[in-house]
Amino acid sequence: AKSDVSLEDVTTLVEFGLQVFTASQDKLYAQVRWGNVLVNLLNNFRKKLTLKVDWRPFYDTLIKTHFARNTGPEGLRIRQRHFETVTSLVRSSRRFFPPGSAHEIWSEFSTTFVKTVLTVNDLVEIEFQIST
Repeated sequence: AKSDVSLEDVTTLVEFGLQVFTASQDKLYAQVRWGNVLVNLLNNFRKKLTLKVDWRPFYDTLIKTHFARNTGPEGLRIRQRHFETVTSLVRSSRRFFPPGSAHEIWSEFSTTFVKTVLTVNDLVEIEFQIST
């Protein structure tokens, strides 16, 4: 049976869930569980909620967990589910990012992105020159 939930309670639960998600950095299973709960809440109440969500903890979690050399003891499946959950959580919460976040995110990614693109283009150019 469905019951009405106050918007204040949902806001409190989302804020608490984000704190738990951030605090459990090395516990992928807990982050997957809380992340999925948060995605459902944010998607169901997205038009009614007024939140401010910082994007930086999501970025730090992705970098620390998925782009670091130390992979940890977790298996491949939980790491895959974790990556999917974090990216889904980012998509669901991006409407609550503060103004100017897009510029901050781009400036964070741009140096790595440009290095990667230039590296790939340089490799293609070198390969083309070798083959001709």
